[in-house]
Amino acid sequence: MAAAAAHLTPTILELGGKNPAIVTRDANISVAAKKIVDGRFKNAGQFCVAPDYVLCDENVLDEFLKCVQRAVTTFFGKNPQDSESFGRIVSERHCKRLAALISDPTRGGKVLMGGDVNISQRYVSPTVILNPSVKSKVMTQEIFGPVLPVLSVKSADDAMEFVNDRHSPLALYVFSRSSSTCNHVVNGTRSGGVCVNDVIVHMLNETLPFGGFGESGMGNYHGIYGFRAFSHERAVMIVDPSHDDLSRYPPYKSAL
Repeated sequence: MAAAAAHLTPTILELGGKNPAIVTRDANISVAAKKIVDGRFKNAGQFCVAPDYVLCDENVLDEFLKCVQRAVTTFFGKNPQDSESFGRIVSERHCKRLAALISDPTRGGKVLMGGDVNISQRYVSPTVILNPSVKSKVMTQEIFGPVLPVLSVKSADDAMEFVNDRHSPLALYVFSRSSSTCNHVVNGTRSGGVCVNDVIVHMLNETLPFGGFGESGMGNYHGIYGFRAFSHERAVMIVDPSHDDLSRYPPYKSAL
């Protein structure tokens, strides 16, 4: 930004962030779990728009967790380290950072599955942590890895309040069978983008703008939006040379 500012060059920033996935009590729990697992653990979680944590209605929490565990096993087998469909962490340094998030003494909560780390193999197993402390590193840093915190909330409104008390995320995901519930969540929160009843796929649609909001970035790109962001729309108005409205000139007279 400093280099661009010196020349007043237009700038777009995509800064990432902690992307929440809200699972309401009337969601299709099985489908929601599969899509969230796929989005969180795809490329071993190294995705800027991956769901970073889940806010799940307490009334469907047990069912959701069972579906998450079932999806992980279905996708990657009983030993994900042997799966050709599960990726590796990009570097040992990043692997150590993820290990520190999992072992953070302030983390709290309960590791429901995973938690295994092999630094030399750059492997972190698909990890699900239930109700970690909101002040822990796993809840205050962007994870960017195969670790999924799941927090229990009483309602969609409580989930919205939780999201709004934090930095605006790059993406927000909401799962519900009710269009009114989805609209309520979308209209009552802030984020760079939103995807309803799915994750990640909104950024693949080039007819939609993609970008952050607030702390997660500024400006949009993809398709025509990237072209417009770095182009100057020059306004040109052409007036008929014979047109001369005398009412514009002084002396002015009262209309009454």
